[in-house]
Amino acid sequence: MNKIIPFSAVIHKDTEEKSISLCLRVSVVKYIQRRNFKMRLKMTKGILCLLILSITGCVKLPEKEAKIEAVCVTTAKPAVSSIILTTTLQGTILPVREAKISAKTGGRILSIFVQENSHVKQGDVVAKIDPIDAQIRLSQAEAGLAAAKAGLKQAETNLDLVKMEFERAERLKESNSIAQSAFDKANTGYKMACVQLELTKAQVNQAETNVTSARQGLEDTNITTPISGIITSKCLNKGEVISQMNISAPILTVMDISTVKLEVPASEDLITKIKRNQEVDVFLDAYPKKAWTGIIHDISPIVNPQSRTFTVTIYLENPDNLLKPGMFAQAKLELEKHEQVVCVPQGAVFNRGLDNYLYIAEENHARLKQVKLGIADLERVEITEGLNANDEVVIRGVEGLQDGSRIETTKK
Repeated sequence: MNKIIPFSAVIHKDTEEKSISLCLRVSVVKYIQRRNFKMRLKMTKGILCLLILSITGCVKLPEKEAKIEAVCVTTAKPAVSSIILTTTLQGTILPVREAKISAKTGGRILSIFVQENSHVKQGDVVAKIDPIDAQIRLSQAEAGLAAAKAGLKQAETNLDLVKMEFERAERLKESNSIAQSAFDKANTGYKMACVQLELTKAQVNQAETNVTSARQGLEDTNITTPISGIITSKCLNKGEVISQMNISAPILTVMDISTVKLEVPASEDLITKIKRNQEVDVFLDAYPKKAWTGIIHDISPIVNPQSRTFTVTIYLENPDNLLKPGMFAQAKLELEKHEQVVCVPQGAVFNRGLDNYLYIAEENHARLKQVKLGIADLERVEITEGLNANDEVVIRGVEGLQDGSRIETTKK
């Protein structure tokens, strides 16, 4: 049988369970509160420590003033000397004289007597055209001349005979012993003989001209060089045929390089500073230890519309033929020269904006000075204003200086 529990006992049990649950909740809350308090306390202590450290870190104890070290520099007095403004222009070596050697008459090339790099003199025979055709033409012309001379001789003989007949007719006419028709016939015959003689003389002249032309044609089979120099290229070979259509085609090229020229472009601002017959130093990469002295031979009267430059032609003597056409060269031209001016090394001067400055040494301190510049060469620059001849100029160690910097000087 099931046991019956009174209702009052049930209520009492339920109340007891609720009380226990409430006590547990209160205990948990108090535990959490105590734990949170301890954590907040630790955080507060940490924050206070950080604040103390930060405060003590920001407050610095007084220290002794750091000693400023002097900058080591090199100084020198400005030099009073001459200075030259130069410019370097680049160009290519070219021959002064060059000729294309071609035939004067057509035909097959029988021989070529020279090779590239051969030295020739003006008038030397360098090639030969087969002369057979020219010889035939000469023979024909000489035969024609012989025929013309024979005709002339016959015409002269005929004229003598006709002249005798005409003179006889004239004597008979004076004594009225000849008919008028016979006299007219003798007169006409004489005049025609005179005309025939003149005609044969002209034929002889023409034949002589033909012979001269034929002889020249035979001579033209010997091809000669028009200038002295070096054979630089061979365009045709033995056995090739030169027709009348391409008779001007070059067989050989000869260059006279005993004197060569260097053509360099010069900008418009340089034209007023250079002049003809001015000496120029010329350098070549092929001969780094050698220099040539050239002369400005010509300055172009017009500007190149593409490059906006003028062509300056410099002549160079080349007795050893060391300068070859096509070589790259540099020309150093003198533009200005100032005598007895104040100069300093270029490394001593620097610019700030549009102004130029340098440092001078005064009582172990660097003093900044503004200066004005003149012309410059590769190492020095002219000072036109702002510097005295007795100033000690800082020429090395400028980079680490400011106005008033302590310096330790070493004189150059």
